[in-house]
Amino acid sequence: MTGTSAVDAYLAQVETQLPRRGRARGEILDELRDGLSEALERHPGTDSLVREFGDPREVGAAMARELALRVFRRHAAQTLFLLLLTSLGWYLYEALVGVSRSAVPSGGAAPVFLIGIEVLRGAIAAALVGAVLTVVATSLPTRRIGTSVPTWLGRATAAALVVFVVAVLTMLISIAPAHRPGGILLGVPVVAVALLALVITHRAVRNRAPRTAG
Repeated sequence: MTGTSAVDAYLAQVETQLPRRGRARGEILDELRDGLSEALERHPGTDSLVREFGDPREVGAAMARELALRVFRRHAAQTLFLLLLTSLGWYLYEALVGVSRSAVPSGGAAPVFLIGIEVLRGAIAAALVGAVLTVVATSLPTRRIGTSVPTWLGRATAAALVVFVVAVLTMLISIAPAHRPGGILLGVPVVAVALLALVITHRAVRNRAPRTAG
């Protein structure tokens, strides 16, 4: 068996343990291919690959864990970017425009509106912290943190996002009877971006695999 054939045969067994699609899958296989080719140059022979890298199925399982964290980290970074965009837009609005008294609805809707503002501030801050910690956690070796830590952080981030969306929607409902189009026009894109971040976070948590640490 030639060196190229030996590498291809090894990779074929590794691939059985990996997801079938995804850019990260191709990246991690290319890295392994380079390592296998270099190993064959140092020590010719098919058996040298198994001696140096281990059983290909076990290598594939370990790489599947690494691949899961890479994908999770990418999703967490996307969520973090969207949250920064959302919070930046909100704080710029508060700094430049502020929440004037005329923006606060009258009657029983006023406390709902004001409570909603405080809740969404806390929720967006919690979501930001969760997203940052998720990026950090998925950047560490799986032996140190396992794969359950990023999952719980992702769930916490998703929960904070749900609270944030509910708070914004509550505010929009409270000002709707007063026909304040400015506040509604601001709230709709904020909700849309937050929902997109929530979808990305949910997808990352749902697609995480496998559950055991390496």
